[in-house]
Amino acid sequence: MGGNVIKRDLGAKLMKQVSKHLHRSIVFSMENREDALAYAMQFARDMQPELADRFVAMWVNDLTLDYGERGKEAVRRLLTEGYEKGIIPNKVDVEFVD
Repeated sequence: MGGNVIKRDLGAKLMKQVSKHLHRSIVFSMENREDALAYAMQFARDMQPELADRFVAMWVNDLTLDYGERGKEAVRRLLTEGYEKGIIPNKVDVEFVD
């Protein structure tokens, strides 16, 4: 699982622009899957293309474009529990950029 983070002090306008461009980039890669996979294969450490395609499908899908409320709550819970267990030094107030 991964996510993108942006500094709040960049301002709402720039944060939304970055979010929009990331979203468009992901949509483009999903619409051009073969080319995106061919590019990703250079980082696949001798993984067979069929396995890499399955791996990418697990992590790059509609939930990549929109976590939904369930996904957002999972992120909040992960960070809260990390803080409570002392893994994360500071409490994180999560805001999602649409």
